[in-house]
Amino acid sequence: MFHRISGGAGLVEGGGPRGRSHPPRLRCAVRQRHRQPASPVGVTRARGGDWPSGPTLTTGDRGRHRGGRGVKKLVLRWVALAVFLILLALVFIRLGEWQLDRLEGTRERNDVVAANRDEPVVDYTDVMGEPVAETGQWQRVRVTGTYTGEQYQVRYRNQDGPGIEVAAILETDTGVAVVVDRGFIPRQVGRADTEILPAPPAGEVEVIGYLRRDERGDDTAIVPHDFKVRLINSGAIAESLGRDVLPGYVSLTESTPANGPELKPITPPEPSEGNHFSYALQWFSFSVIAVGGIFVLIRADLADRRKAQRQAALRAARGRPVDEEAAVR
Repeated sequence: MFHRISGGAGLVEGGGPRGRSHPPRLRCAVRQRHRQPASPVGVTRARGGDWPSGPTLTTGDRGRHRGGRGVKKLVLRWVALAVFLILLALVFIRLGEWQLDRLEGTRERNDVVAANRDEPVVDYTDVMGEPVAETGQWQRVRVTGTYTGEQYQVRYRNQDGPGIEVAAILETDTGVAVVVDRGFIPRQVGRADTEILPAPPAGEVEVIGYLRRDERGDDTAIVPHDFKVRLINSGAIAESLGRDVLPGYVSLTESTPANGPELKPITPPEPSEGNHFSYALQWFSFSVIAVGGIFVLIRADLADRRKAQRQAALRAARGRPVDEEAAVR
């Protein structure tokens, strides 16, 4: 059965108007029923579920939440910074103590030199035979014997400039061998160290010089290679020669007959303390600066934080967008 609708709307089966599924009021109700609620600020709805109940987060809430995270990051930064700078300060303190130890060693060496170098000359048999102690250095000794001909180029030495020293084996009248440092040969400007060592005096010689202890180092420095060494060590020389050599050695100052014009006698060290004390003060001052840097950097962080908060408050008062991350950092 069909009915006509006035106004030319057409005919529909069952008496309903064609092209209209619901009356206007009903359509409004349907749209209201299917309309989704707006998302609360800072709250996420689970998929397929309803919005959770409870208070929503405002902009201030978010700021306070981020502010808590910002403070935590700052504290962690300060702790890491403090640990690093404290460890650095401890290293500086240790370096300062090392310089003070070197200063003490230099003073002890100066005392030994001053006490021994002006003492009367003694025979080598009175002071040689056992390893030479630090306090026994720089005593003047006399040795009589004959050079065997074995000589060593002692490289990388310095006495008012770079050069080499010449160490020779002197066989004493009692049959034991002594290492004698015959002297220093300076390097010529623009030239390499000489490979030709001056020959020792022939026949019986009398040597007067300073008693020295063996120099210490690894095998690359003390073991002779092609009669070349970097440090004078009587034990390593004795092993390379296969014969007994008395511990220590003698730095020649006088020789009869003459030693040779190319060789300069080894001079005792000057009684100077060097720069060890000033270096120690520098290291200690660096440690104080490192510890003080902790408080300086923390104070700078707090000042930056307060400045960012003031700028955020000023923007909010003027109605401008606020960079919340910067405000709470």
